[in-house]
Amino acid sequence: MVKKKVPQAIAAVAMMLLASFAVVFVTSTPAQAATCSGTSCVGKSPRTTGCDRDGERVRSIYFDEGYRSLSLVRSKACRAMWALYVNNNSFGPNCWTWSEKLTVRRQLWTPYGWATHSTGSKTVSADCVSRQWTTMLLNTADDRHRAELTWPGGTKRTTWFG
Repeated sequence: MVKKKVPQAIAAVAMMLLASFAVVFVTSTPAQAATCSGTSCVGKSPRTTGCDRDGERVRSIYFDEGYRSLSLVRSKACRAMWALYVNNNSFGPNCWTWSEKLTVRRQLWTPYGWATHSTGSKTVSADCVSRQWTTMLLNTADDRHRAELTWPGGTKRTTWFG
């Protein structure tokens, strides 16, 4: 009777070990899931590359009674930044038909001060409910970024990050 239980116990332990190894190897982290990093992300979509999986809103502003937001998003795994615009106004008077320009701006420090190095922009529709983003720009230790939204009524900007 003891001889039958020992092989069963060994088999049970082996199955538990195998299952725990499978969980470790199958579970992916944001860095493993992303298909780009650093300069290889520039000009690409954070959604299609997987960089949005660890995207963190580092700067945000809210306007139109909180229905709309503009955010600067950072992916540490991809070493990239992009602008995100969200409009949740599904019923209010602020639904319109014009286009808006969503921009992410990157500046580098020079001996003469901050200078714009690169931008990524996208014309977005002003649908009443939408979630839209720019392509990504490189994020390094010696730069700063901000998000901008321009429409016929003016321009909204996040504060600089970096």
